[in-house]
Amino acid sequence: QTMRFFAGSSQLSSSPSYPSTGGLDGYSSGSSLLAWTAISLSQRRLRFAPRSSAVRNSRPSFVLNAVAHPDYDNSASVATTSIQSTTSSSSSSLLSDWNPLEKDIHNWLTSSSNILLSDATRPPSNEEIKTLQKAFALFYGSDRNVEEAVNLLTKSIESWEATNQGGDETAGLYRVRGDAYMELTQPKLAAGDYSKSIELLDGPDGNKADPEEKPASRLGHGRAIRSLGMAATKDQAKSASIDYAVYFSLVSRLDDDNDKEAGAMFSEAIIDGIQRNPYAAWEWGMVNRVAGDYDAAAEVHRLAAKAFEEIGDKPRAVISAMDQGIDLAAGLGESNDSKDNGAKLTMAKKIL
Repeated sequence: QTMRFFAGSSQLSSSPSYPSTGGLDGYSSGSSLLAWTAISLSQRRLRFAPRSSAVRNSRPSFVLNAVAHPDYDNSASVATTSIQSTTSSSSSSLLSDWNPLEKDIHNWLTSSSNILLSDATRPPSNEEIKTLQKAFALFYGSDRNVEEAVNLLTKSIESWEATNQGGDETAGLYRVRGDAYMELTQPKLAAGDYSKSIELLDGPDGNKADPEEKPASRLGHGRAIRSLGMAATKDQAKSASIDYAVYFSLVSRLDDDNDKEAGAMFSEAIIDGIQRNPYAAWEWGMVNRVAGDYDAAAEVHRLAAKAFEEIGDKPRAVISAMDQGIDLAAGLGESNDSKDNGAKLTMAKKIL
């Protein structure tokens, strides 16, 4: 009894002949396609992981329950991939000689419901590329239509996910759609897209992404939550505060080894990041205020005021300093240390 396996119309490999006795021990040769011991009887799944020589050699096209080694043409012309089994002779007379595992494998693979897999990893089609190009043109170009850009980006995301494109690429699409949602003043939808982008960038394909994507997605998510204002929950605000901290460490010119000067609240890398974008730093202070972390809010606003002074933006330096005073005053009841509260009150009066 020999079984042959196909991807589309291309035969991949033949299985070893079933031994009449001895269980799986007889499978010592000819099994370039399947590791039979990986068959799952409980879930009735076969893990099948072919290498694609045409697209992203490092990424399996799809996952079923065995190890596949053959390279094959995985061009866009193959719309679907299927694994089919054929038998060289009638199997009914042989089933009685097989052990339970062999029978289960045979019955599953030769059932009427072959394994059909929608598009395994393949390059985007010309039509899908044109859709994405049009979406970018409508969002970034001179003849802008952000709502239509969102619709086309949604189609592109669906195509990229259906064809298993890299997580780095899909993350970029979610991030851009998040930016578009922000322009349409839909921060909740934007936050969802930024979260998905962050999830993908933290995954196995994240290291392939453009270096700007991670900080952009983090800052985008933080800003989407900040846009909710006091409607944001404390947990949301705390999550956004983490986003800002990660953003500043990513854009810093220093390695974030978390080294702090004596008495400092933040690492040198984060402080360097704040100096590079004091506008985002002021936003971070506001998020910390919503989170109820008034000490952090006051310190961030102090650093933002200093950074604005250094670039000559005195109005924003004054606004940030005033926000520092408000944070200090708001946090007076947060500590039972009378000496600490006295120092905060003195500083708040001096600023305000």
